[in-house]
Amino acid sequence: MKTLRSSLINGDFKSPIQSNFSKEKWNENFSYSLRTSDCEMLHEAGTAIYDELSQIRKTLSNLYKNNFPNISRKKLLQLYCAISNRERAVVNKEFHSQNLDTNNIFSQTISNNPLENKLTLMEASNASVDAFQKAILSTINNLEIDPSPKPGNEPLEIIEFILIESHLSQIYSCYEQIWKALVWGEYKFSWIDKSKKIAKIIQSKSSSEIAFEASQIRRARFESSVAKIEFPFAKNYPRKYITTTSSGKNREYIIKDFQISSENISSHDFSTRNAFRKALENFPASFMEKEFFDEKIRLREIIDIFCYFVIFSVEIQNKFPENDEIHTSKKLSEFAIVISLVKISKAIEKASKIKLNKVKKIIDFLTYKNSNQDIWCHPIIFLEKEKFCILTSAFQAPNPNRVIEHWLVKLDTNLAEKGYIYEGNIINSINYFLNENEFLSDYDHAISKRIKIKNKLEEEIDLIFRIGSLIIIGEAKCIISTNSPQSFYRAQQILRKAASQINRKKQFFQENIIEIFKNLGWDYNPKFNYKVISLVLNSNGMHAGFPINGTPICDERILTALIRKNTYPIISKFKKNHRIDLAWIKLYSSQEELIEIFQKYLENPPQITEDIESFEYKYTNIQCHMESSLQLIYGHLIPKDIDLSDKLARTYCAPLEVDSSFNKNIPKNPLII
Repeated sequence: MKTLRSSLINGDFKSPIQSNFSKEKWNENFSYSLRTSDCEMLHEAGTAIYDELSQIRKTLSNLYKNNFPNISRKKLLQLYCAISNRERAVVNKEFHSQNLDTNNIFSQTISNNPLENKLTLMEASNASVDAFQKAILSTINNLEIDPSPKPGNEPLEIIEFILIESHLSQIYSCYEQIWKALVWGEYKFSWIDKSKKIAKIIQSKSSSEIAFEASQIRRARFESSVAKIEFPFAKNYPRKYITTTSSGKNREYIIKDFQISSENISSHDFSTRNAFRKALENFPASFMEKEFFDEKIRLREIIDIFCYFVIFSVEIQNKFPENDEIHTSKKLSEFAIVISLVKISKAIEKASKIKLNKVKKIIDFLTYKNSNQDIWCHPIIFLEKEKFCILTSAFQAPNPNRVIEHWLVKLDTNLAEKGYIYEGNIINSINYFLNENEFLSDYDHAISKRIKIKNKLEEEIDLIFRIGSLIIIGEAKCIISTNSPQSFYRAQQILRKAASQINRKKQFFQENIIEIFKNLGWDYNPKFNYKVISLVLNSNGMHAGFPINGTPICDERILTALIRKNTYPIISKFKKNHRIDLAWIKLYSSQEELIEIFQKYLENPPQITEDIESFEYKYTNIQCHMESSLQLIYGHLIPKDIDLSDKLARTYCAPLEVDSSFNKNIPKNPLII
């Protein structure tokens, strides 16, 4: 007999957030499930969430039937793009304001929402897109069916209608995400007072949930640091960008040189393109040579045009009204300009040297059309044949790995080959740094090999190398981007299996060490007390620093950093385009010390700056629109406001050293590596 959770994960029947869900079948399936407290919790939560979603759908139906304003679908779609862009612009303004009262940007919160709930900047940024996706998609679907619907019997003012539907869409999206977190993550639902429909959902402070939150923060911190580290060294930046002047029918699209632009614009373009360039290193070179569509478009051309729109979106946002209050639909529409396909295509053709027919096809590919697409990867919204808006909210924060993977899937590309490239990149990097490390004198290069021994036993080992008496073996997993409870759950399952596999291979190595040395062509030293360390490498870095069943999880950046250099910076600043380290850890001073610290480093890598003590609970109130609606208290983890002294007091895998002039040199915004 299955549990309700396993049945939901396997998709054995419809869940409360899916279409054609039946409450009767839901209760029936629950009665057939293994009866545990977890099953009962999910059944209660599913029933409550379904009731709320049903009520929202009914309210939306009545809203469109009775209160639809005098507006075309085309204009309505523009305004939904506008409210998404406006929300992101407000977050950006808050981020760049001088009122940030925290040391940790990831703990900073804002409360510019109807329920005045405190959201972290990351949550608010994501919500500016995710919360409006359903409203946008619904309007796109209805645009062809009924482009000019009749006003309702009691039509509302346009801005009032927009704000009501936006609020309902946000709540609907929120409940969907909460349900996914309940099923795929480690969250708990319980009633506070069922008679008054008051409940709470709390994220567990488990190792798994901490790993997810810490990994998300590490990714965001790494992406933001790339520009800070690398852009100061980019001289005479050669590219061009597109901006716009005037408005309405007279709008023109102008090509400018980055060399005469503001540093903000040029650094944004450099960091965006650099992030895509780094992401491409994880994909086979053959993917770059593939040609798609009749126009024979290559992936680099899609990325190139996407990046033009990234900077175009920055330019558009810079022209948004300083006063972001929205009392009328006319005022709101200023946050989503209508773009001419013909004019901007010609401008991009001239700037990029990509043929016009290709430019138009790529714009079509980047257009959001249906629920099978990720709006973050397709942020162009067509209003009519030759006119469209863009979601500046999505274009300004792309996740290159997520975007490229999604595009390749939509282009029917098999991603399996990506795994072999990942293994090869790891091996090449390790061997380069083994050769360059001045402290290493006795080692064997990293290889990937299927090892067979006389008794016909064999194992495929993705990564194996030796430093003195230490043997490191690794299982490499190339996992697609994880940015949701479902994808993180699946990634965890892959990592658990990988941990089991590599430990089996570790035992195989230990039991047949002399024969395997001979097989590898290594010199076996009987005087050595050989030690074997096993690890799992995850291409997207998720769960790095958080062992699974005692097996270290890391990525290539963590692994190679130890071999690359014997120190690791913790706090740094820039001065005249040079990085100055103010605090660092001394990892080793000899080959013997490197061997001694290897396991300790993998279990507590300095790249992972968050642990269970770094998070605290934040509580959000979620209520739909009526007193009879479910009142939900949502408790989830956010980073604490940790200052530099906390960073220095943290226990690292090796001794921390601090520059003697540290207190004098503390930068206003230190670069935490």
